[in-house]
Amino acid sequence: MQFQEFYFNYNDYQLFGQYWLPEDCKAIVLLVHGMGEHSSRYADYVIPQLLAKQIGVITYDNFGHGKSSGKRGHCPEYESLMDVIDIVYQKAKELSILPIFFMAIVWEGI
Repeated sequence: MQFQEFYFNYNDYQLFGQYWLPEDCKAIVLLVHGMGEHSSRYADYVIPQLLAKQIGVITYDNFGHGKSSGKRGHCPEYESLMDVIDIVYQKAKELSILPIFFMAIVWEGI
């Protein structure tokens, strides 16, 4: 399995990303975490389940989350979120010609 961490810039922000690619990868999931979370939160359960099925994962920390820069809990604007998803999608396309699926995690606490 190949694992890699990476950083990329968006305007004045430095954002953290990471990906896992199994040896016989069949597809890639672009995983987007919810607000108040970070991409590594899913490294103990969700990501291993996908890897066991030979599905690679690419994910990143949104503005002000995890290892990404920015004020905690603040996003510049909706378009910024969409732009960053496109940047990570382009990174996934650079990694492989395999199909890429989008997975957004939404969790509502009590």
